[in-house]
Amino acid sequence: MINYFFCVTYGDHWLETVIKLHKNKIAKPVLWLGDYHHFSKATDVFGDVVQDMEKLVHHPYTIESIEYNNEYVSFFDSIHYLRSKDRCLKMMDRLDLFGNFNRLDREAYFHNLVLYFLKYTFDNKPDLFLSTDAPHSHAQYLLYEICLYLKIPTYKFNNFVFIPLLFIEEIKTGKRFEFKKRIKSENINLKIQDSISKFILDLKDKKEKYTIFYVANQEAAKKIIPRFKTFLRVKLKNDYREIKHFIGLFIRKKTSYINPYRLSFFVRKKIKRIKKKRLLKVNNESSIKMDYGISYVYYPLHYEPERTTNPDGGEYQDQLKALIKLRSIIPKEIRIVVKEHPFQFYNSDKGSRGRSPLFYKLIKNIENVDLIQTSENTVRLILNSLFVATITGTVALEASILGKNSLYFGNPWFKGLPNTYSIKEEPSFELLASYVKYDSDHISNFLINIFKKHSVLAYMNFSQKEFFKNDHDELISKKSNDLYCLLEEFFKTKSKI
Repeated sequence: MINYFFCVTYGDHWLETVIKLHKNKIAKPVLWLGDYHHFSKATDVFGDVVQDMEKLVHHPYTIESIEYNNEYVSFFDSIHYLRSKDRCLKMMDRLDLFGNFNRLDREAYFHNLVLYFLKYTFDNKPDLFLSTDAPHSHAQYLLYEICLYLKIPTYKFNNFVFIPLLFIEEIKTGKRFEFKKRIKSENINLKIQDSISKFILDLKDKKEKYTIFYVANQEAAKKIIPRFKTFLRVKLKNDYREIKHFIGLFIRKKTSYINPYRLSFFVRKKIKRIKKKRLLKVNNESSIKMDYGISYVYYPLHYEPERTTNPDGGEYQDQLKALIKLRSIIPKEIRIVVKEHPFQFYNSDKGSRGRSPLFYKLIKNIENVDLIQTSENTVRLILNSLFVATITGTVALEASILGKNSLYFGNPWFKGLPNTYSIKEEPSFELLASYVKYDSDHISNFLINIFKKHSVLAYMNFSQKEFFKNDHDELISKKSNDLYCLLEEFFKTKSKI
């Protein structure tokens, strides 16, 4: 039986599948680190290996009696320590609701988790690390880096962005696991292939009138009635939880490290509002109207904080580094056109946690870089560019379909897609700016091949299910056993190594 570290997202199908694997003596988790939704039921089955994600992510300073005694102490001298520290401290931006979570406290959070995980890994010795998503909380990412350091195989699920198809890949190399014993259904296969073809044809036909579904959902959410429903369903609930949490801390005379000065509810609200308004104001002041008469490479910024850059960006999780690298490989007279991600300013306050207003001024200090207005049409920008550059963005897929080459810096789900090139390949400017080699049929075949050889129908997390608005529930229910079959084959393959 395989013993594994398991990082899991929200979704009852994950719990049901892992319990079944355990009962059938195929694999058992020796660490379960995931959404609190599973905590009670998972603990009933697996006991103490189920860790309180709320505690490890939000309150790791409360972990006591670790009794660390130099287990894997050389980790502190490794590149894995330096890399994980840099990325984990940045991931903690997600916790920094009010801009008061300082570096000293973040380092203490990080180091207590290092001691805990080194000791835990030494005691439990897993055969592999598996995550249902890219490990993008600081706790999960640190555990991943420790496993890398110890040469414990690391895997994750990845997903198509426009349809709920999941596949397993090795995190470091991006190699996809081939699912050989899949349950075949010609009817469902045809429906999935039709969905892939529809996505491609929709973009090709609509061009500048096209809007990718998750942007369309966000645009719809900005209207008055959806905003009011969100306020009643989500924001009031979150406000209530926040008030209850901080009142509880005050009564118990406990310190909050994200609100160390005990700012009141209304002050905290004001801080969030000011940060969001300031970010939008500086972006508007720094951006210019697009001039389509110039020769340019299009680089749309990623929404942050989000896994698409950290950790999926790998060595290029810092977008400034990607821009500087891009500038170094194209002639200096060719401009780089940068557009902010529209999500950075939407109703949620998260965007102001992931972007400093100073960033807009910073990137303009790179020669021939233009920050353009967010109202510019993405498809028009793609069609008029020499090529597109991104870290892991879907814009590369869109560009490929529209007949443009793309350069990606990180580890996107579509690695190997026709008309796209990895920075690791060191492609020349002349190659990137040349005509594309492959038409949309090649792209369709590439995506269908990933589906047929590697993928199963399943939701990665609750957010993905919300995105698809239950469009695929019926298909997924018919293929509900596929996820178990994929993991069964995966673990049996690994047990032979």
